[in-house]
Amino acid sequence: MKKWTCNLFVCILVTCLMACGKSKAPTDQKETTAKTEGKEQNENKDYKEGVIHASELILQKGVAFWGYDQKLCSALLNEENDLYDFVSEGEFDTTIYSIAIDGTSMYLTTADGLLCLPLDETEQEQSGAQVLDDHSFSNEDFEIYDGNIYFTYGTYLYRISEQGGETKKLEENIEHYQVTSEGIYCLNTDGDLLLVSLDGTERKTLHELDCTGGIFFYQNRAFIMTGKEDHFVYEYTPKTDTVNDISFENTLSPYHEIWVTEDFIYYESEDFKIYRYDLDTGAETLIEVEYDLPDHSYGYMDHATMYYVYSDYVYWIHLDNGESFKLHKNEALENSAPVSQNDQTANNAAMNPESTDSTYHIAEGLGVYNSEGQACLESKHFTLYLPADGDWAYRVMNNTAIELYYVPAYEAGFGGHLVTIQAYDWGDNSYEDDPNYAIAGLSENKKYIALFPTDVQYDANQAEGYTRMYEYVRRIDNSEGKEQNNPFSCY
Repeated sequence: MKKWTCNLFVCILVTCLMACGKSKAPTDQKETTAKTEGKEQNENKDYKEGVIHASELILQKGVAFWGYDQKLCSALLNEENDLYDFVSEGEFDTTIYSIAIDGTSMYLTTADGLLCLPLDETEQEQSGAQVLDDHSFSNEDFEIYDGNIYFTYGTYLYRISEQGGETKKLEENIEHYQVTSEGIYCLNTDGDLLLVSLDGTERKTLHELDCTGGIFFYQNRAFIMTGKEDHFVYEYTPKTDTVNDISFENTLSPYHEIWVTEDFIYYESEDFKIYRYDLDTGAETLIEVEYDLPDHSYGYMDHATMYYVYSDYVYWIHLDNGESFKLHKNEALENSAPVSQNDQTANNAAMNPESTDSTYHIAEGLGVYNSEGQACLESKHFTLYLPADGDWAYRVMNNTAIELYYVPAYEAGFGGHLVTIQAYDWGDNSYEDDPNYAIAGLSENKKYIALFPTDVQYDANQAEGYTRMYEYVRRIDNSEGKEQNNPFSCY
């Protein structure tokens, strides 16, 4: 079995030494807070100080880490804050999702559970990783604070010690949360803002906001998205327990999260353009970048550069000058050079003349409508008819994929995944590696593929309802002889 932890630890150690000689600003939260002293808004404590946020790509002392199926991958940052020297550190027996490092331990959510891997045992093999919790994760992120790990599974909020032991359920019906030094601020399924104590023994409803978007802390205040097509976000100040609106010139996309820094809010509009909002002056600037803003569960912002992973690609965007890079994870491990947005456009045009341009978003104009007793999930690019009483819901995964899930199974923590509809360019047949797919439909510019789950997504209490919905979505198939019953169409 391959030994890899020694290499990983050495990589971190060497990079820490290299970082000492660099002139770039440090990324540690405490140092960042110290750097901003003198601003009125930061005179109070940083509510996120000491909290470690996990995501599918993280930065640790100038090293980026992410998972690619079962591989743990890394890259270094150069003086221009670009990624280089891509390496596979080793391989697990399970799919890797979110990652965090606390001290000399790496924590990972995987398909086999939440794992802890010591980095200071140089002869440690991956088989020595400790399973802290055996939930089967997908893309859930988690947070670490004061020796405990906090995570959601379905709509339940849990806590477990970094050392392992009993997993404690703290709260239910939670959609979004942020761990802070003063407790856990949550948005529940009703859109209410809650404060739950770190041990789960106390809870308080702070405000009824009717929000389904995310909640994001920066220092001494939180920013809350409504989850709707609104032109504002809420600003919540814990010290005074007050909520104010921050209004923007453009309507926000409900499918993309905001990112907040000391001076700016970065947001994506409903027409998928990225803007920078100045927190001091309210002025807005269009950022000419090629790619979307990711969810916080996918990536990391280091000052004005965004690093993240979506599907099979690694991205990084310089939000100060608009330069953007995209690299397939396989190409990265083969030491290929990253592709900038201009080169990408030229390459796509040469290799695939029918490919749509970079403004494509599968959820553009997305809505649910009633049609002759059925529900119609419809965007600019597709229509999907579904049972109106099927207890299903959808979520936009990224700019090319939408997932349907069965709500009772999802809320009970069993996944509830029914089908993912993903758009592929003509010439991209990578979906053929998936063991359970069907061609949903073909348009002039895209192939729409239905990707079905390969494991059980419910328990006995949801079996009847889930099975009914799953049998229905299995009709999504455009192959000969089945197209007449296909509820999906595209254009």
